[in-house]
Amino acid sequence: MLGIVLVLALAYWSWFGNGLRFLRWPSIVVLLLMTSGHPIGQIVGAYVGAFAAPVLTLLIMLFGIMIILRGSGWRPRRRDYREGGRFYDRW
Repeated sequence: MLGIVLVLALAYWSWFGNGLRFLRWPSIVVLLLMTSGHPIGQIVGAYVGAFAAPVLTLLIMLFGIMIILRGSGWRPRRRDYREGGRFYDRW
């Protein structure tokens, strides 16, 4: 189950995000193989399932480090003199 989530996230990232374009169709093929009853899909699913937990743990750790280094993306809005407004709004 965790392997399907990993392959599904990879497919979503490569199709709709800024992911690697050469992984678009292979991720769809692997996802279809894993969800079908084909014997090759069972073998692929076993390999993906074995690597899914360490890979997802590593991705969660990298995401956390990225948030620590970059911040959460929220920044207070700076008021500038060019924006107009009253004099006491600028302080």
